[in-house]
Amino acid sequence: MYQRILVPLDGSELSNRGLHEALRLVKDTTASIVLLHVIDDYPTMREFASSQPLEDMRRHRLQQGCALLAAPSKIAREAGARVQDVACFAMESASASILECAATNQCDLIVMSSHGRSGVRRALMGSVTEDVSRNSTVPVLIVPAPKEPASNPAGGTVPMATASG
Repeated sequence: MYQRILVPLDGSELSNRGLHEALRLVKDTTASIVLLHVIDDYPTMREFASSQPLEDMRRHRLQQGCALLAAPSKIAREAGARVQDVACFAMESASASILECAATNQCDLIVMSSHGRSGVRRALMGSVTEDVSRNSTVPVLIVPAPKEPASNPAGGTVPMATASG
């Protein structure tokens, strides 16, 4: 089975769904999990910042990235998983950084969540998950966003139909 599973996290509840799925996969195995947070480096800011404030900002953002991984790392360890935390700056894109981390850490599976956007929303916002799955050399397990219950025109939710029998 899988030995090292990469789980990219962005601090959202949706990305945590990927962590929980990875924990199910490593339960009762010797596999380990690599938790990754990619920090967008805002490359255009480099042109306007002097060296010291830029380094201070990067150091602060790296500390924030490491702090973001603390709670998921604790959850994974309490579940009995072996965990490695990685926070890094995106140099090209978030997806390229995820793929690079998978290769560097010899991960044989990437588990990540997806908003499930389509059409114009996906075209405008892009999809890191889609880009990773298209370009990865290892399998990518995509954990979907939870389905929202349908709403009625009055603003409430429509109850799910049940079969009687």
